[in-house]
Amino acid sequence: MGTVLIWAMKNGRLSNSFNAIIFAGAVMLVFNPMLLRWDIGFQLSFLATLGIVLLSPLAEKIALKKHNPLGISEIIFLSICAQIFVLPIIMHNFQTVSLVSLLANVLILPVIPISMLLSFLAAVFGSFLAPAFNVFAWLAYLPLYYEIETIKYLSEFSWASKTVTSFGISAVVSYYIILWTFIFFIRKKFLFRY
Repeated sequence: MGTVLIWAMKNGRLSNSFNAIIFAGAVMLVFNPMLLRWDIGFQLSFLATLGIVLLSPLAEKIALKKHNPLGISEIIFLSICAQIFVLPIIMHNFQTVSLVSLLANVLILPVIPISMLLSFLAAVFGSFLAPAFNVFAWLAYLPLYYEIETIKYLSEFSWASKTVTSFGISAVVSYYIILWTFIFFIRKKFLFRY
């Protein structure tokens, strides 16, 4: 889903991103309809990407135009956009809400492209050049270690997450009805075009 989002946003308007995500999700469901019911990963990935597409224009109007050399506000607002859309699914399936996810994203997301690139290079060179593999694997280990240790450290706080005792299907449906109603009116107000 993330790949589809990046491609669509690089090659056209927001409408292309929305249409591409819906199309990608539909194709995946054609090949495996059970994803919609049983695959939490698919649900979270689809909804998080959809949240970024639908709400990021509002985030841009609020904060992304400000002077922000490190891109911190962009990470925060895009994380919030994704979190808004996946929150009911998380509460329904895991009965918990993370209170440190935004902080974790700010600390980790800037490093992820580095670890992904180095891991990719290690995989490529590992097939034919062992010394280069060792170098890139060691370099990839550093950001990966930082990411894992940061998550472990934040999760150790007693207030890092809160338990949700009950969040049934009716609550999930009500949440999304309210959310889509909000998006409809916000879209008209801010002239979002899809």
